[in-house]
Amino acid sequence: MELGREMVIYDLETAPWLAWCYGNQYEPVVAKEVVPTKIISIAYCFGDGPVRFKSIWNFPGFKSGFPEKIDDKKLVTFIRDEVLNKASTAVGHNSDGFDLKTINERIKFHNLTPPNLNKTYDTLKMYRKYLKNPSNKLGYLSDKYGYGGKLPHEGVSMFIKAMSGDVKQQKVLEKYNRIDVERTRSILKDILPFEQRLKPVWGKEQCQKCQGYNTRKRGQDYFKKLGGIYQTFSCTDCGARWPGNRVIEKLIQQM
Repeated sequence: MELGREMVIYDLETAPWLAWCYGNQYEPVVAKEVVPTKIISIAYCFGDGPVRFKSIWNFPGFKSGFPEKIDDKKLVTFIRDEVLNKASTAVGHNSDGFDLKTINERIKFHNLTPPNLNKTYDTLKMYRKYLKNPSNKLGYLSDKYGYGGKLPHEGVSMFIKAMSGDVKQQKVLEKYNRIDVERTRSILKDILPFEQRLKPVWGKEQCQKCQGYNTRKRGQDYFKKLGGIYQTFSCTDCGARWPGNRVIEKLIQQM
C-alpha cells in the first residue's frame, strides 16, 4: 500500500514533567505542577518519504540542562509550521490521546495559533477497533507482525542525558524516535485496509467530515430545515454534527 504525501506520520519524545507530590512513586497525588511537559524531539515522514528528525538541540541557542532549563518554543513552532500544517492528515500511535494533545498544550503555553488539520488517524485506536490482541502497544504490535520491536535504551536516564548535552545519548534518542515512526508507518499500512473496507453491519451514519463510522444519534436533538425535521447525528472521533437524510415522519405529523 502506498501512502500519499498529504499524510504525515509522527512521534514525539518529551521531557518528564516536575511536580510536588504526596503519596509514593506508584500512587502519587500531585499537589502542584512545577515544570510542565516539554517536547524534546519529533520524528516524522510524509507518506512513504524519508523519516526526518528535529530536536531542541538542533536549534541555535540551545541551552542544555534539566527540564526546567530547556525551552521548546522553537521546536513547537517548527512542528506546527513544518509538520502539521503541511499535511491534511496526521497519524501516530496513541497520537490522539498523547502526541497531539501535548503539541496543543505547548502551543497554548507559548501563545501560538493552533495547527490546521483536517483528519487524524490513531493506530492504537484502529488496532483496538478491528483486531483482538493481548496488547496494542507499538512495540508489541510491530514485533508480532514482523517489523521488529522498539529500540532498547537506558530509560529515563537517556532523556535526561540527552537534554544535558550528552551527544551519545542524543544519537540514541534520535534513532529510537525514528524507529518508532518507521514501525508506526508499517503497522498503519496493515490496518488501513480494515478501516477503508469494513463497514459496520448495523448501518451507522457515516460522518460527513472525517468519513468515519464512530457516530451516533443525538437523542432529542433535531434539525429543522425546508421540508421537515431531521434527526441530528454526531461523530465521536472528530466532534462534527449534521442532519440525517430522512425526515422524521412522526414529528411532522404532530406539527
